[in-house]
Amino acid sequence: FFFNDTATTEIYTEQIVGSVRCVQETELPLTDYEKLDELVKKYEPFNKLWELVFEFTEEKNEWQKGPMTKISHIVVEKKIENTLRELVKLKKVFDGVSEEALKVVNDAKDDIMNFKKMMPLIELMTTDAML
Repeated sequence: FFFNDTATTEIYTEQIVGSVRCVQETELPLTDYEKLDELVKKYEPFNKLWELVFEFTEEKNEWQKGPMTKISHIVVEKKIENTLRELVKLKKVFDGVSEEALKVVNDAKDDIMNFKKMMPLIELMTTDAML
């Protein structure tokens, strides 16, 4: 939401304050979200793995199918190295915790290492002389 005028902001503020007062007047005990916080913390590495693999897969598809003029081999190399570094960290987190997650980490690492073999060709194809 974008509040373009003060009147709209004041209306929403009054509604929020009114809602808070209603909740306070019920005198219900506040919910303890300690277990939810713990669950979110445990889920975080799995989410990071998912995002890392998804992002790399999307970029790899762009690098393989997109125009060579939009690819920088330096950017691709950095992305590969950063992704591998993050996978090493996640492997340590999942060791002894989740065999399935370790399999995803290892499969992703293998995929990246296979793609990395093409880096000399990508570097050659993205040089100014070739474009």
